[in-house]
Amino acid sequence: MSTVRDGQVSDGRHRRRQGKSGKGSRAQLLASTVPFAAPCEANGGDLVSTDFVNTRHAPDLARLLVNVANNPGHGGVSEVRLKEIILRLTSLLQLPRTSPLCARDFCDVALSVGKLHYCDCCVTQLLEKVADLAKYRVGEFTPQDMADIMWGFASLGVKSEGLMSVVAAEVVSKIHEFDQRQLSDTAWSFARCGLWNAQLVSAIVSESTAKISTFTSSSLSKISWSMVQWGAQEVVLMDAIAAETKQKITDFAPDSLSLVAWSFGSLNLHRGSLMAAIASEAKPNISRFEAEDLSHLVFAFANSRDVDEELFGRVAESIVAKIKSAAPSDLSNIAWAFSRSACAHTEAMDAIVEESIVQLHRFKQQEIVTLITALATAGLQNTPLMNDVGALVGKQMAEYHPVQLAHISWAFGALHIRHNDYFQALTDHMEAARSNFKASELCNIVFAFALVSFRDEPLLLKVAPDIEQDMEELKPLTLGRCVWAYRVLHVSCDHLMKAGAGEALRRISEVPTKALVKLVDALSVCAFDEAFQLEKVLESRITEVADNLREWCGRTSAATDVKDYAEKLRSLGVADCGIMGTSMLMRRLGIDLPSRGFVRLCQSKSLTDRVREAPRIVTGGRGSVRRDYTAAELDITVQDQNVHDVVVRYKGDRKSSECGWLASWLVAVDLAGHHGIHETVFQSLLDFCGRLVDLGVTPDTRASVHGSLEMLSSVAPCLSSVGALHQFSVIFPGVTVRFIEMLTIRD
Repeated sequence: MSTVRDGQVSDGRHRRRQGKSGKGSRAQLLASTVPFAAPCEANGGDLVSTDFVNTRHAPDLARLLVNVANNPGHGGVSEVRLKEIILRLTSLLQLPRTSPLCARDFCDVALSVGKLHYCDCCVTQLLEKVADLAKYRVGEFTPQDMADIMWGFASLGVKSEGLMSVVAAEVVSKIHEFDQRQLSDTAWSFARCGLWNAQLVSAIVSESTAKISTFTSSSLSKISWSMVQWGAQEVVLMDAIAAETKQKITDFAPDSLSLVAWSFGSLNLHRGSLMAAIASEAKPNISRFEAEDLSHLVFAFANSRDVDEELFGRVAESIVAKIKSAAPSDLSNIAWAFSRSACAHTEAMDAIVEESIVQLHRFKQQEIVTLITALATAGLQNTPLMNDVGALVGKQMAEYHPVQLAHISWAFGALHIRHNDYFQALTDHMEAARSNFKASELCNIVFAFALVSFRDEPLLLKVAPDIEQDMEELKPLTLGRCVWAYRVLHVSCDHLMKAGAGEALRRISEVPTKALVKLVDALSVCAFDEAFQLEKVLESRITEVADNLREWCGRTSAATDVKDYAEKLRSLGVADCGIMGTSMLMRRLGIDLPSRGFVRLCQSKSLTDRVREAPRIVTGGRGSVRRDYTAAELDITVQDQNVHDVVVRYKGDRKSSECGWLASWLVAVDLAGHHGIHETVFQSLLDFCGRLVDLGVTPDTRASVHGSLEMLSSVAPCLSSVGALHQFSVIFPGVTVRFIEMLTIRD
């Protein structure tokens, strides 16, 4: 079952919408891929005697085929008899002395077999013969004839370039005679077959724009879908479609409405008023949307960055209820949309993951890539699914494109899942087909190796010259990740490191802070000048980040405008500042390093044993998931009461403490790969806030709390967690906050 993006829609689902096939009809028994209802109905009539199957009169068989197609349940004609009719007609058309078909007969034959949804080699042979004969009669075709014959071929995916090129020329010459339905059906048919002709597209676009006010909701969805398949960003036409859609918004069925939205999203045409109108129409009717419609809808909003949180919430509820009807493409695209939009709908994502495990054998390669990169971007670590993906891809490595393998590897790395069987299969494949991998793909795979501590030094040394040779083509973020990976994996490649630093300095204005963080961390032990220059640039940018955090969190509570705070935090374009950057940021926020006593406590046997004995998540391929944690010590005085407490919070532990009024004062934000409220630093803060509330601390008495809060994290905290630490210090000015990241101690 394919997405509309591939030019196909689940035909069984669509026919149910159109009400054209009842229980037991041939349309339900035979597989096909038909995105829209047939463009017209030919005149029917009583089915002729089946003895007519043996006739030598081709027009009679053509009319018989039309009657079968137009009768409910196909007139009870069996599949065997249907095949006899088709084979007989094909054989008659191959004889030179049979009664010739008129121009309309050719169109009716193509239209009828399209309606029958009968996918068989005999149908292909019939259509090929029709194409051979009909191309000499195209001059006699009316606009309806052209729309019908093209629809018949396109609905069954039969591509006849000879016929279609002649029809295209005829369409251009008669374009002013086409009405809205003929225009949209013709556009859909050519687009469905992947045929593009500059004159044809120009003529259809021009005529459709002129007649756009006559277009129905169905025609609007078809013409907009066609523009996507052609890659034609015809702004004038698309703006006219947008205006007409808003005016006729209540006429749209869910599938047509979602396709219009999907088309604008796919063409990167951001039309806020149109999307708002679509959202308003969709929200109260979301129960009528099927899984495929929901997929198209959220894709459009996510791709346009015009996220309606209420709409996404309703889609999340609806997809949970309809999860069993979702195809692999629906599952992967909805996961992608939620991830891209940073919408944390845990129940929906969990349902998508569970259903994906069941259907994984049906997923295409790109659908697997889309799904797991979405989960990795959202930071959703589902071990059973990733185990299955690793095992499946590891066995089919040669079937995947290098860029797909780079994305899959990145997903394992981002989720800190080391699937040894997958990574070993990948290294073997790279050894055998290294020349197929571009520098950017090699960089992303090396980065994934570093994230899961998978070290294959011989391979890394072999690919280093390949990366360096095309370094100018690398995006700054890819470059930063590559240099960082070689440092983390302790692979000595000084020439690559120096070349990477020099290239970054040459393009420093293009280097995002996210990439600069990786570069500076990687080069922190290097003594060449380029490393020091990059560190100075990072320090300047970190100062701006600190100033922004002080401004946004400088009030008593950031919760006065949570949405505004979240948008500003995401606008920084970086989720965390790395080792060096975090240290710089903490200093500028007045958060010092912990005391030696606290560091010794964290290194003491009692605490290290506690961390070591924490349950680890075992993955497939004899690998494991790293268990990140935060250790914290609170030592304060509250109304003459001395409080001393030590807590350790592990990643994945979502049990939150009740912290009363402080729950609305301490704010967390979801960032790429980080669920703010579930970050271990934030969870530790909630633990202590709950303790303070239990001790009777109120907004009026919070200033009387004195003491210290010291933390150690096994990873660099995300900006949401850093912001929460600053919020805590603002809320409790008498408490000194200190923080250190464990890698700082190691280094």
